Amino acid sequence: YGKVGIGAGVNTVQNPDYNNASVRLDIFGSGTQRAKIQTTDPAGTARLDLVAKNTNGTSNAWHIEAYQNKFQLVESGVATRMVVQPGGQVGIGTLTPGANASLTLGGRIKIEGGNPAAGKVLASDGGGLSRWATKNTYQANNSAGGEVRVNTNTTAQTGFCALTKVNTGGCDSGASCSVEWSASAGRYQVVATNWGDCDDGNQVECVAVCLE
Repeated sequence: YGKVGIGAGVNTVQNPDYNNASVRLDIFGSGTQRAKIQTTDPAGTARLDLVAKNTNGTSNAWHIEAYQNKFQLVESGVATRMVVQPGGQVGIGTLTPGANASLTLGGRIKIEGGNPAAGKVLASDGGGLSRWATKNTYQANNSAGGEVRVNTNTTAQTGFCALTKVNTGGCDSGASCSVEWSASAGRYQVVATNWGDCDDGNQVECVAVCLE
């Protein structure tokens, strides 16, 4: 088998593959030089086939296509695995990515990084950076007056806690619930405030869920 080299400098040391016997076709350029494959087809398709043949005669083929103004990655004889629409919308496992979505997946997602575990949820910070978080529930009760503060395990100010239950029934108007960052404790706290009185059997009940 011969080796074909195209482009000035293809057989010089500037080309890292110039002496690589396993490279049969080598197109080498610099600056604004480029390679172009162009076909004219009534269906509007330009296709590059990548075929790997095994010694037993079977083969595995993938097609890279410019098809009707779309880019497609096709597993030969099986299905189109990925499509990119003219507006940049990407579909994986679907041929019709959503018009208002940059990425549409036609199947389940698996994320292995970031220490996933059963029961964790995917959370995001204000900049859109995601992480796996554990959802924990904390409760502060106050029937004696003043403030009752319950520490959470959320030690970073980028953590997230939200009240899910506020019960001040039977207590004076000064009763309230909140989630506050405590600089002295270095974590979020669930705060049950009761500056007045509660009827017998009543108390301020504050429940919060934190993604930690």
